[in-house]
Amino acid sequence: MDAFTEHLQFKPKLEQKGVDTRITLDIVRLAQRRVYTAAILVAGDRDLAEPVRVARDEGCPVFLAVPEGGGLAPELRQLVDEVVHISKLGLEDLFEIS
Repeated sequence: MDAFTEHLQFKPKLEQKGVDTRITLDIVRLAQRRVYTAAILVAGDRDLAEPVRVARDEGCPVFLAVPEGGGLAPELRQLVDEVVHISKLGLEDLFEIS
């Protein structure tokens, strides 16, 4: 699990550089090493389509949690196993933000 969580430091800033790249690398590398059996992404970016494709090719189902009002790229929607829409309150509860 340490391999999965090492890049998950929450930074409450308006700008985070390199986050998509780190997420992409984690999705692909960890799927190839069979570190996880399923991925849950809170995202909707088209940039994540290719890593999602690789993870699924490696046998890892990918579920997408999209915040209400958030964008969802059609390319990404077609690749994931399931999409769940979550409310802002649901996100706050999930991450224990008050």
